[in-house]
Amino acid sequence: KRDTIHCVKLHVLSLFGLPSRKEVRPKLDEAYHRLVPKLSDSQEAPQGGVPSSPSVLIELHAIGGYCCISSELPPKACEAGTTLPTRFRTAAMPQNGLNPHFDEVVYCLAAEPAETVLRIVVQVYHSNH
Repeated sequence: KRDTIHCVKLHVLSLFGLPSRKEVRPKLDEAYHRLVPKLSDSQEAPQGGVPSSPSVLIELHAIGGYCCISSELPPKACEAGTTLPTRFRTAAMPQNGLNPHFDEVVYCLAAEPAETVLRIVVQVYHSNH
């Protein structure tokens, strides 16, 4: 029997310096760049690109026990037979791809936090796709 569920409050503030769609990253000479050549590209100036509309996706994956993500506490009750929500997506920041500001709060609840994986993804959408 569990007496408590562990809760972590994540405050998604902002992202800084996201590349534009056609931006070419500089060629760096650090040792780890030689081990993974895809980390570097040719030395070219960034090209003008279409501004992106990024969002942040947060997911919880329970290996043991159960987990839930909610933008409020207590989490909204689920209908019978449905699963608890385990993913949260911030609102996309239209045409603000370089330094988007989100300022959103999400609560991650887990019965077994040591056996729960947190996944954070930056998703970028372009207006012409």
